Amino acid sequence: MNQKRDVWVILIILSQTLGAVVMSSIIRASDNIRIVKAWLPFWEVLILVLALLSIAAIKNLYSNARETIKISLMKEHLRENEILVTALQSEKHEFSRHLQALQSFIYLNRNKEAKQYIDGISENYQNTYEGVFIAHPALNNLVNSKLSLMKSQGIEFTMTSTCDFSLLQVEPWDLCTIIGNLLDNAIESALQDRVLPWVEVEFECQNGDFIFCIRNNGAIINKDDKERIFEAGFTSRESVGRGYGLHIVHNLVKRYEGTIEVFSNKQTTIIVKIPEGKKSV
Repeated sequence: MNQKRDVWVILIILSQTLGAVVMSSIIRASDNIRIVKAWLPFWEVLILVLALLSIAAIKNLYSNARETIKISLMKEHLRENEILVTALQSEKHEFSRHLQALQSFIYLNRNKEAKQYIDGISENYQNTYEGVFIAHPALNNLVNSKLSLMKSQGIEFTMTSTCDFSLLQVEPWDLCTIIGNLLDNAIESALQDRVLPWVEVEFECQNGDFIFCIRNNGAIINKDDKERIFEAGFTSRESVGRGYGLHIVHNLVKRYEGTIEVFSNKQTTIIVKIPEGKKSV
């Protein structure tokens, strides 16, 4: 269906160009100016109609492109939720198994073995879900899924949140794209520190602005790269298909009339500010 629509858009634009070329050729080739003048209004109307159709078709393409991107971001958000749900299901399975073992010990009046089992769990069992809470369901799921990833890679993570997210007029999938991409970059950079990688996140409100601050140690952004990190396709790492995350973040922040700043010295700090009540245009 989308391919047929795209073909029609291309045909309309080509028809407009072809009409202009044909009209120009007729004018140059004709010796009778009266015939040219008689047909000129027809060609002008035809070109005008084709131009209007082209504008409408391009607007339709743009609208559909935005919907496609929105659907893609929503799918990514759902994928993050699936990761979190999988971790919780694994946690539930482990608890059920331990409860069944303890139930068996108690039914058999083997209290000593039950106590030893509990002591063993306390010493050896590591909770796979030590989550954080954010008063924004989509963002809460995203950050907790990233937290699971950071724990598995030995990254120390701290977070503070003092925002009333009810005043933030940013679509959930756009917010998750902004924070998700920034966190992915922070995680990758922090892993360059082989001793104690860490990532910090702060969500706060100041003077009518929502401020999202993400810090990390590890890799530093040099001065030359800092000027280009928001360019499409730019990356300081040798990897195919990289270099678009921060470009997308930059465009989304601009869409909500926000700003984004980067500071990188001994650590890297990225600060995003979005005004309250700003919707995308």
